Amino acid sequence: MTIEQREDNEVVVAYDLKTGNEVWTKPYPGHFKESLGGNGPRATPTIADADVVALGANGMLAVLDLATGKERWRTNILTDAKADNIQWGMCGAPLVMGEKVIVNPGGKADHGVIAYDRQTGKQLWHAGNGKAGYASPVRAKIKGQETILIFDADGVAGHHPDTGKELWRHPFKTPGGIVVAQPLVLPDDRVFISAGYDAGALVLQLDYQGEAWSAKPVWENKKLKCKFSSAVFHQGYLYGMDDGVMACLDARTGERLWKSGRYGHSQILLRNDVIVIMGESGELILVAADPKGHRELARQMMLPGQKAWNAPALADNILLLRNHFEAVLLELTPE
Repeated sequence: MTIEQREDNEVVVAYDLKTGNEVWTKPYPGHFKESLGGNGPRATPTIADADVVALGANGMLAVLDLATGKERWRTNILTDAKADNIQWGMCGAPLVMGEKVIVNPGGKADHGVIAYDRQTGKQLWHAGNGKAGYASPVRAKIKGQETILIFDADGVAGHHPDTGKELWRHPFKTPGGIVVAQPLVLPDDRVFISAGYDAGALVLQLDYQGEAWSAKPVWENKKLKCKFSSAVFHQGYLYGMDDGVMACLDARTGERLWKSGRYGHSQILLRNDVIVIMGESGELILVAADPKGHRELARQMMLPGQKAWNAPALADNILLLRNHFEAVLLELTPE
């Protein structure tokens, strides 16, 4: 399942996993144009039960039937929020929590975050006034309570999923408000955020006493600057692209243990104790998630000739890689 630019339409597409053949397509008028990141939609569609929730770069939000592509409803989140689009378009994948679809258009008058009813498209709540970032809303359980994490152009905040109420907020400034990497929930009710353009990284300690939330910095430094690739957490350590070079940090202290492997602005996933890297050049690289040092396990060119900024998708032992023009499916070994 993906969303593509085809001439002047953004098209939600379902492909057969075994053959790569199209199962169905659903086009919507829309053509977001931008020279640096490339034209077209950005956000990965979200699959929830028998639904596909797709968000286009210009704010088109639609819920479709997974089997047929039939539309249940659609709206434009920027119009609903009375918000202007941001420089590189709407990038955050919609978050589905039960019957709620949560997005971050970044509007004023308490429309920074909006929750829609998954069945009808009716607005259930709207809250917050932060300018939109490029990170997706994240579901988290903090202090035993379900929370929505929003990393926007002004900082990171926690929202109540039932009402949208902003429970806490911590500022995190970057040039132009460019935040892309996903917040990570760490053990002991901590949250990690990071951004490029010399912004760096921050870990917050969240607490809840009575009716009051607090978010206090544990450590902050510039040893991991995730420009638009999210970091991963494994057995007490953070791994991510520090302006295109892989780095490993101790999650409790922020100490950088190593920095090596120039992979450009790549996208990464964690599979067991291996970091799967979709290299900017089109290479697939496997690196051990090992705090003792950088250790490449394998490397192979998979999508030559075009810049690959697309995030890979991993399901069990199936790995999907793509760039703007083509895709490839790989079967990984069980271990």
